[in-house]
Amino acid sequence: SILLLVWANSYWEVVASRLVLGFAQAFTNPASLSLLAQLFPQSRATISSIFNLGIYIGAALGSLAAAMNRDQGWRACCLYYGVASAVICLLCRLASDPRPQPVENNTRLLESLDANAEQGCCRWVSSQISRAGRHLVTQVTEVVTSKQVCWLYLAATLRFCAGFGILVWLPPAMASRFPNDVGSFGLANSLIKAFAGSSSSLVGGVIADHLRSTGRGNGAYFCACASLLAAPLWWFTLQPGSSFRVSMAFLLLEYLAAESWMGPCLATLQGAVPQERCGAAQGVFSSLTALGNLLPMVLGFVPDKQLVFALQVSVSSCYLLSAMCFVMVASFTPPPSVTTSESQRRLTEDLQMSDSVISAEDECVQSSTSETRGVRSRH
Repeated sequence: SILLLVWANSYWEVVASRLVLGFAQAFTNPASLSLLAQLFPQSRATISSIFNLGIYIGAALGSLAAAMNRDQGWRACCLYYGVASAVICLLCRLASDPRPQPVENNTRLLESLDANAEQGCCRWVSSQISRAGRHLVTQVTEVVTSKQVCWLYLAATLRFCAGFGILVWLPPAMASRFPNDVGSFGLANSLIKAFAGSSSSLVGGVIADHLRSTGRGNGAYFCACASLLAAPLWWFTLQPGSSFRVSMAFLLLEYLAAESWMGPCLATLQGAVPQERCGAAQGVFSSLTALGNLLPMVLGFVPDKQLVFALQVSVSSCYLLSAMCFVMVASFTPPPSVTTSESQRRLTEDLQMSDSVISAEDECVQSSTSETRGVRSRH
C-alpha cells in the first residue's frame, strides 16, 4: 500500500492507498504482541517495551523523511520506505518459528467444503464470515467482562488522550509562547522523542519485569507511579514565566517519566487474560487509540489565547486520572506470592492425581495378569 502511493495520480487514489495501509496495519500490533507474549512469557514488559521502540524510531525516521521530501519529493520517500518495508517483511517470513507447530488437519475443512458445495461458494463464505464475527464478539465480551481489564482500558485511554494531545498541540503552544525559538524547538522535540522516549520505554519494561520477578510489585503500580510523576513535570513544562531552556528541560524529564508505561501496561494486560485471548485483548487495546483522539479534537475548539493553559490542565488531568485507574488495576491483581503458591498447589494436585491414576492403572494391570495366570493354571 505504501508503494501504491508512488503511482497515485489523484487525491482519491492517495486516500484509497492510505485506507489500505491503515487496514493492513490494524492486524500488526495484536498479532505481534500476542506472539511476543508466547515467546517471552517471563519478560513480557521488557519485550513489549522493545517492540514499542518502533514508535520513537519511526518518529526519527519521519523527521528524516521530511528532509528527503524537500530534496527528492514524497513519491521517492514512499518508494524507499515501501521497498524497505517489503524487504523486512520477507526477512521476517524467512525466520523460523521456535514454537512447537501443531499438526494441521484440513480434513474438516474439506468436508465442510464438500457439504456446502451445493449451496454455492458465496453462501459458504458468508456463513464463515458470520461465524468469525460471532467468534470475535464472544472473545471481546469475555475480555471486557473482567473489571481489572476494564480499568486498564480506561487508564490506557487517558494515557492515549494525553499523548495525542501533546503530539498535536504542543508545537503550536510552544510557537505561541516562544515565537523566536520555533526552529530550536523542532530539533529539541525530535531529539527528546527519539532518545528520551525510547530510553524511558525500554527502562520501564526492564524495571517492571525485575519488580515482578522479585515479588516486590506489579506493572500496574509502576504505571501509576509513572503517570503520577509525569503530571507535575508536564505542568511545569508550560508554566508561564519559564524560559525556553527550562521548558525543554521539564519536557525532557516528562518524557523520561511518562513514556515508561506502555511495556508494563501491556504485560499486565497479557497476564490478566487467558493466553488464547491475548490477541483479542490486544486488539481492543489498540482500538483505544481512536478514543485517544478525543482530547486533541476538544482542544481544537479552544481559543488560541487559552490553548496553552487548556493543554496544561487537560494533559495533567489525564495523567492524574490514569494513575488512579492504574491503582484500581493493581487492586484486582493478586500478589506474586499468592499467584506462585496457587500455581504450586495446582501443580502438586495435578502430580498427585497423575500418581493416583498411574497407581490405579498398575493395579488393574496386576489384577488382569493374576487372572490370566489363574486361567492358564486351571487349563
